[in-house]
Amino acid sequence: MVLDLKDYQTKLLDAFEAFLERTLAVKSPALAYWESTKQVFTAGLSYNPLPNAEHVPYVCLRVPTGGGKTRIAGQSIKRITQAFLNTDYPLVLWLVPSEPILEQTLYALRTRGELLHSDMRDLFGAVHVLDIKQALNVQPSTLNTAPTIIVSTMQSFKRDTADGLRVYRQNGNLMAHFLNLPPELKGDTSLLYVIRLHQPFIIVDEAHNQGTPLALDTLVRFNPSCILELTATPDRKTQPSNVLRSVSAATLQAEDMLKLPLELATHPEWRVSLSEAIARIRTLEQAAQQEQQATGEVINPVVMLIQAERKSDALETFTPERVKQYLIDDYQIPPARIAVATGALDELSGKKLGDADYPQFIITVDKLREGWDCPFAYVLFSFRNTTSSIAVEQVLGRVLRMPHVKRKQHEVLNRSYAYVVSSELLKTVQGLKDSLVQNGFE
Repeated sequence: MVLDLKDYQTKLLDAFEAFLERTLAVKSPALAYWESTKQVFTAGLSYNPLPNAEHVPYVCLRVPTGGGKTRIAGQSIKRITQAFLNTDYPLVLWLVPSEPILEQTLYALRTRGELLHSDMRDLFGAVHVLDIKQALNVQPSTLNTAPTIIVSTMQSFKRDTADGLRVYRQNGNLMAHFLNLPPELKGDTSLLYVIRLHQPFIIVDEAHNQGTPLALDTLVRFNPSCILELTATPDRKTQPSNVLRSVSAATLQAEDMLKLPLELATHPEWRVSLSEAIARIRTLEQAAQQEQQATGEVINPVVMLIQAERKSDALETFTPERVKQYLIDDYQIPPARIAVATGALDELSGKKLGDADYPQFIITVDKLREGWDCPFAYVLFSFRNTTSSIAVEQVLGRVLRMPHVKRKQHEVLNRSYAYVVSSELLKTVQGLKDSLVQNGFE
């Protein structure tokens, strides 16, 4: 059984579909965008066309962290198929900003039991999901029998990378795509040319991470039929995004997507603050057990994210190794319940939420690996004397997602918690506020 879309997700998709229908009717994405935005704003907004591809519809749906952008992206394929494209079997190029998010997206599309996989089967019956290596051998029989989604990073289409060289190189494995074409359309039998022939629908996940002139040139090179950005923070400078609709944090909270409000506690003494944070975890564990007894919903383990400090030669800092040892020695946390997730060491690799050995205490420094998603994370603890958004913006959003997108009977499970070692409360509050804005919560 496929979980129903949230009301705001349906409205976003309805707005996207209506924009596409207008574009067909008026034969101008700029005019369609002006008319579509006039419905929700006091006046229509000006349109920023894709350079050298002004005819291509190019819009953005702005969704804060935790709003289900990946599911909206999957659902948009059906909307564009029925409202804009002249085919039942579209080619979709799904671009993501990093390898970890690539792996996560492929897993969600391919794995039975995952919501995105269920959505695709419910919408289309069958879908082909390819990575770049598989796409280099794709045959017409694949593209002509079901919607095909190629998931890739933008990096894979740069000429100075190994994947990029293969994408642009002539490829005898793709010859079948060109057999019955007139000479002027045959191109150079590369994967890029196969993609161009099919005028892909391009989904750009977290577009603000890719909004460089090179990225835009690459998008044009694909000969797209339409481009949809999904991001929490649209590009405002390089290539201003055409924001068609925007979702607020209040909307997400009303739809049980987020754990809000966020409760903040600060203390200048780290031992006091850490003890309070661990006590909070134990209280939440009890509430989670009671919730499971009452409703059957499982939240286990209740996770705490700990933001450690970088190693310094000038002074003693709370490095991940040091913090881990404190947890073991001072709080009797079993080592197996602790994982360090930094650029140098990623003990979360290969672990998935729901595994019996999933760690409860996760220690990071600047950020967790992109794409890491843990709705069971309730508590953020930071050793950083946080006076700006930079210190916590990469991890704050990780504690806001609501488990199973469903409000709990126990109110403590509907909130998230932050404990910060700091003697400057006002600056800390402002830093957390700025961090929320960085995650799309204006």
